[in-house]
Amino acid sequence: MHHITTTGPPLHTRAHRLPANKLSQTKEFRKMKEMGTMCCSDSPWASLLHMAQKLTGGWRPCWDYCHLNDITTADQYPVPYIQDFIANLGGAKFFFKIDLVQGYHQIPVHPDNIPKTAIITQLGFFKFLCMPFGLKNTAQAFQCLMDMVGRDLDFVFIYLDDRHPSHESYPTRTPYSGSGREWGVMWRHGPLNLRTIILPTRISTLKLHHGP
Repeated sequence: MHHITTTGPPLHTRAHRLPANKLSQTKEFRKMKEMGTMCCSDSPWASLLHMAQKLTGGWRPCWDYCHLNDITTADQYPVPYIQDFIANLGGAKFFFKIDLVQGYHQIPVHPDNIPKTAIITQLGFFKFLCMPFGLKNTAQAFQCLMDMVGRDLDFVFIYLDDRHPSHESYPTRTPYSGSGREWGVMWRHGPLNLRTIILPTRISTLKLHHGP
């Protein structure tokens, strides 16, 4: 469960006007409401909606929590160094990448802090029931959860919502996809929703790389 510890009174702002071409792309709100990720809000807090252009040309809704983040107490939980991951690859020949499906949205926000996630838009006023992107400390909260989930899996390097198992020989069984029950990925809210990603062929260059 994600906590948002803040100082000072609630912060709020007015909704920005969106042009028609961006407004038509906000169907994401309807989808997230149907999934139970967000709901309508009556919060004294209000952060802005921004629309970021996708590489494919469309628009993606983003949440601007910069003012909320300014008054949020920092979480000092460490995020691992990628260099440590590379250093532990020695001897491994087979690699897997496991990704959580909408990983941040699998972590609920504490009920007392849900009002702080409120987003004000031309389409309505919404708040997140699950941890949204853009909040301060979400990376630390997610890393902490993943470390607890994978603490007994010494062959897995965990970096935020990605897990990277490696083996010296090809495993006879790769129970890394699905609900997570197969390899013990459970927490108090139920099994985590995972997917396995096939690594690209460029991973073969790892065996040709010589360290410093």
